[in-house]
Amino acid sequence: MTSSSASATRDQVFISYSHADRRWLDRLLQHLRPLIREGHIQVFSDQNIEPGTVWRVQIQAALDSTRVAILLISPAFLASDFIVDQELPPLLAGAASKGTTIIPVIVASSLFEMTPSLSRFQAANPPSRPLSSMRASEVDKVLANLARAVYQIISQGN
Repeated sequence: MTSSSASATRDQVFISYSHADRRWLDRLLQHLRPLIREGHIQVFSDQNIEPGTVWRVQIQAALDSTRVAILLISPAFLASDFIVDQELPPLLAGAASKGTTIIPVIVASSLFEMTPSLSRFQAANPPSRPLSSMRASEVDKVLANLARAVYQIISQGN
């Protein structure tokens, strides 16, 4: 993942998460890696930003080219001013204007259901069953199904 811009052969998947939830990003990336390797998608998270670059410009470019946005929802996610003020508005606008698919993944119990701008999107798992309360095998099933869903969304657009 050295490039942050979408190419003609790959579609952008933007992952929005709180740094407090980094372990969930790592788990998700494991499941997306075969799609990345095969050239079906390009994934952007803040982990793609290289030292010395203008990070806000890179994030904005990724937001502009996003086809699918995966939101790793937790109390830390919902509490993040940067996520709420900088990442969510363009993602939600993209959903309304250009059909960006928003997929919440409930990683920890939170006030997701009380956040109408997000809870209107179907989550990958029920809010009553956050990943943090699941056994490892159940987490893998949710994340594998999510990766399959991302592939289907991207495939339908090509």
